[in-house]
Amino acid sequence: MEITFHQVPPCEHHYPDTTLILEVGVKPTTRLDDAVLNFRFPREGLGHAGLLARNARGDKLADGSILPPRDLDSNSPILWWEASTDLRAASTMFWFQLIPMNSKQAQTFKVTMLVSSEKLHGREHQAEYEVSYSPPPQQLSGERDGA
Repeated sequence: MEITFHQVPPCEHHYPDTTLILEVGVKPTTRLDDAVLNFRFPREGLGHAGLLARNARGDKLADGSILPPRDLDSNSPILWWEASTDLRAASTMFWFQLIPMNSKQAQTFKVTMLVSSEKLHGREHQAEYEVSYSPPPQQLSGERDGA
């Protein structure tokens, strides 16, 4: 099982510069028809509204949900997007749009992709990645002009 991450530079995507696009590749060595994907991200800095799962065309994915639900009182510093899928023995890509709550502050976010399946040795495999966000230059210059 191989999990790879690629942060798409703002100049290469059509979303606002205040968002991050993260491509996550999942490549199992065999078909995992019972796979459960679990993309973990921090509550602090992103929150429930800070993650959108997208397909290759950029449409929001109908499958999957963010847990714990917004209406559940939880002290967990981690939120997660979870979905069941049939992973073939070829690379499958997932796209996540991360939207920082404070778009004027440089930040880093640690994210994790965990794949669970009865067919995996140890029943799960995970990989971590640190995503970096820098405010767009126009926001920085606007702050200086207004100071």
